[in-house]
Amino acid sequence: MTAPRYAVDTPNGRYYRDPKDGPDGPPRYPSVTNIINEWDKDALAPGAAKATVAHMMEHLPAAVRASRHPETREAFAKEARGAFRKIWDRAADFGTLVHKLADAYLTGRQLTWFSPEEQEELAEAREFLDTYLRWMDDFGVDVESDVHSSEITVYNRTYGYAGTADLWVNLAFPELESPQHPRYRSRTYPQMTIPTPSGLWLVDGKTSRNPNKQPSEVYRDHLAQLAALRFAETALLPDGTEIPLPPFVGTAILNLRPDGKYAFVPMHAGEAEFAVFLHLKEIAGYVHDHLDMRRYRPIVPPAPTATRKGAA
Repeated sequence: MTAPRYAVDTPNGRYYRDPKDGPDGPPRYPSVTNIINEWDKDALAPGAAKATVAHMMEHLPAAVRASRHPETREAFAKEARGAFRKIWDRAADFGTLVHKLADAYLTGRQLTWFSPEEQEELAEAREFLDTYLRWMDDFGVDVESDVHSSEITVYNRTYGYAGTADLWVNLAFPELESPQHPRYRSRTYPQMTIPTPSGLWLVDGKTSRNPNKQPSEVYRDHLAQLAALRFAETALLPDGTEIPLPPFVGTAILNLRPDGKYAFVPMHAGEAEFAVFLHLKEIAGYVHDHLDMRRYRPIVPPAPTATRKGAA
């Protein structure tokens, strides 16, 4: 997949170059998602277990054959343990493809090249684009007048990070607060309303091809991600011009699912959430720059002394 402009994949994950250093400058700033990967996410372990079980079920005859011999058993087990990573990488690539299609639609840019893997998934990705356009229609979004930016790179040089914002869009609501969607109403707060001021919103899109995953699902790390993007300092326009980040009245996750299903979930990403993100950045900095677990190995026992020999 094509990386965002100035983004570089490093042994410590994705980093961004500073455009002031030119296209070949050193990668200075860890990406927002790279930093948030240091957050222990509750859903990851169950998701990995589910993917491993699915791989076993799909390859059950091979699993039975492999179980008869120690050498083939371990090889198959290693393959099964790594299955979840392949599934997640494929899901991430598919999400990137949907984002590319959405950005092309919003900006009018032509997409003339796709990798072989992308070609195979274009039809399904376009279904997600249709869902995205349905959301825009339901929320009264006019591309010409309401979309301020799409897939824009943002920087915060003060705190040293960068990332890509999916969408800056002007949204209009009839009231300052909106009721919960009846299909996804909270059991704990069934009568709760959600603040929805009209104005410029920062929206991050999430895709999932899992039909059993509810569009209402959001995670705590989404708050840190939205806060990091909201409190960036500058944005890099396609022509290389930098502009100050505008103020946003709200931040939200837009979940896209198969069969035209979506959910727009406002999430308050303020100063407290930004502070959490900065703590995560400190952890990521320590892990990337100082932590080397290869240094920690068992040592040889000290040679016995005469006193210890006598005691024995």
